[in-house]
Amino acid sequence: MNRPGDGLRRLASRVCSERNRRRLIDPAIADLQAELAAARRDGSRWRTLRSLVIGYVSIGKVLVVAAYCDLRHEAFTWRPEERSGAWQGVRVAAAATAATTVLSIVSVVARINASFLMSDWHPWLADLRVRMWFGIYLLPSTLALTLPLGLVLGTAWALRGAGRSGKLGVAAAVLATACSLGMFVNNVWLTPQASQAFRQIAIARFFHWDEDRPLARGVDGLTLGERIVTARQFGLPRNARYFETLYYKELALTVAAIPTVGIVLALAYRRRWCGARLVVGGVVVFTLYYTAIRSVPYVNALFEAPPALAAWLPNALFAVATTLFAASPVSARIAR
Repeated sequence: MNRPGDGLRRLASRVCSERNRRRLIDPAIADLQAELAAARRDGSRWRTLRSLVIGYVSIGKVLVVAAYCDLRHEAFTWRPEERSGAWQGVRVAAAATAATTVLSIVSVVARINASFLMSDWHPWLADLRVRMWFGIYLLPSTLALTLPLGLVLGTAWALRGAGRSGKLGVAAAVLATACSLGMFVNNVWLTPQASQAFRQIAIARFFHWDEDRPLARGVDGLTLGERIVTARQFGLPRNARYFETLYYKELALTVAAIPTVGIVLALAYRRRWCGARLVVGGVVVFTLYYTAIRSVPYVNALFEAPPALAAWLPNALFAVATTLFAASPVSARIAR
């Protein structure tokens, strides 16, 4: 027969350490049971109800304190292999993000150079300082994909060896969430402003436009909501649907780190991955996600699905895949 507080004791055994459970939670549960037994002996229903309410509130407070102490202890206590794996993952993530960002920006600037240098309008455009100056304005739009990719590769690298632990997995999930929050600000506010600044300077230098003279915003320079309004006012219905899908796609892209890192975590903790295989798996996962999310506006122009549903479908599919991988049986070699 279960007594009041036994369910909370079982919950505490799962979320709290044995030390905090014995020191904080077990005494609070014992007090609840003692007070409740005394109230029942007196036959007072009011005292019984009062003992239950006060006891459960006290246990709830103690449970929060115990969980906080355990989380704080876990956050600042790392084994040497965990610390080494975390730092290796951070270095790989930073290097991968920097390398892919530079390559992406250089490829865009190289295409611009090729298109204008063919006619020798502005040979000075090949100057390195001009390329770097242009690259600053391309940085926000590039980071929307390169930063999640770097996080995926860093997570795979950190979890590929003996240092794999639940703490590293939680740290990777927290970083993925923080990355998604940062990318929301980046995609909604920073990228449109940077794209418009890039367009203003490029047009001014290529076509002798006054840099101080405001230039009408292009599609990339509009905020996500302004794209829909413009398409509905001046475009065809099909164009409006395209821009509306593009709007939701940009929002869906902000959480790219969560589903991709989630699949890497599920693979790492459910199967034996060693060496570069988990890193290769991370590259494959992100490539599939990138292909799916980038093709959404064009595919939806043919099938005419609701824009929000079409844009968030890749995230939903990857979330389902993560759940299936996480629910699959653990490899026997890992269990040992």
